[in-house]
Amino acid sequence: MNKVCVIGLGYVGLPAAVVFASKEFNVVGVDIDADKVEAVNSGRCYIREPGLEVLLRDVVSKGFLRATTDVVRAVRDSDAVVIAVPTPVKDGVVDLSYLRSALESVTEGLHKGMLVVIESTIPPGTTVGFTKPLLEESGLRVEDDFYLAHVPERIAPGRAIEELLNVPRVVGGVGPRSTEKAIELYSKVNPKLYPTDATTAEFVK
Repeated sequence: MNKVCVIGLGYVGLPAAVVFASKEFNVVGVDIDADKVEAVNSGRCYIREPGLEVLLRDVVSKGFLRATTDVVRAVRDSDAVVIAVPTPVKDGVVDLSYLRSALESVTEGLHKGMLVVIESTIPPGTTVGFTKPLLEESGLRVEDDFYLAHVPERIAPGRAIEELLNVPRVVGGVGPRSTEKAIELYSKVNPKLYPTDATTAEFVK
């Protein structure tokens, strides 16, 4: 699992993409904002985060990170997809429209053996009740053909790099094989992982 696609290059996705790339994964970051894509490919950081700009320039210059607006192609070329899109709350209800849009694109590029991880903050039951059925519209079946997990982000502004590398994280798959695959990926970045199921991971967040 060497090729990672990170969808959403905001305050969660960009540090995640950079940290994966710093561990010598081949990372492609995806965003609908062409200005962000251009900035990443130029090694320019648009987020105020200690240490991020230096690390970004380093991984881009070494060829471990690039960015694109073509999400379907990026997914097709990857072994694992990490989704870190906004899930804002409006009138007390979580808006899953950005997540739905990302998942629809992932479904187009989904292939056998792929791991899909949601890092976005989502209500309990979303991974199993919302994400899983949408991805299975591809004709592929979770746990048999592809793997699905929720790994809630744990980033505090100003400490993103340190926390991605060192703060314990909960890893919850929709089944044991999905949990195992997600642990396999994230253990290359952070050894402090706690395996569980997807719904428990959502509750924990």
